[in-house]
Amino acid sequence: MRRFRLFLFVVVVGVLVFILTAKGYNQPPVNLVFYTPAEDASGAIQALVDRFNAENREIRVEHRTLSWSTDDCRNFYVSAFLAQDNSFDVFSADIIWVSEFASAGWIEPLDSFFPVEEREFFLPGPIEGCTYQNRIWAVPWFTDSGVLFYRSDLLPRPPRTWA
Repeated sequence: MRRFRLFLFVVVVGVLVFILTAKGYNQPPVNLVFYTPAEDASGAIQALVDRFNAENREIRVEHRTLSWSTDDCRNFYVSAFLAQDNSFDVFSADIIWVSEFASAGWIEPLDSFFPVEEREFFLPGPIEGCTYQNRIWAVPWFTDSGVLFYRSDLLPRPPRTWA
């Protein structure tokens, strides 16, 4: 899983580096700001950032965190986009925001940086969620599944309805 996350991180940062350095070779180091929800208790994200920074001296990624609240994160991004705030370059987003952000012109399509051959390594659902109007706008970072448990010591069988 760590290699997979590192791969995704490198792809996203690589896309941005290509865009930002395409004008010439003798540019000063590129600084990128990367936002994610609240600090990862495992430290895995910061470890990936540190490793990337150590291996790529011409690029410096600064990792910043937001609230764990999905609503707070969305409000932060939308407010920044509406204010034309360009203080960050890469961000972790909920998959349901892709079409909203793409249709508003707040994110760039990644088709030329994330070819179909690479997308085949991902589950179809996350790729579909990152696609809007037949273009790819995001790279799946991780996938999760919500589950519901019931306590058999309190209920002899699971409920059949929510009521």
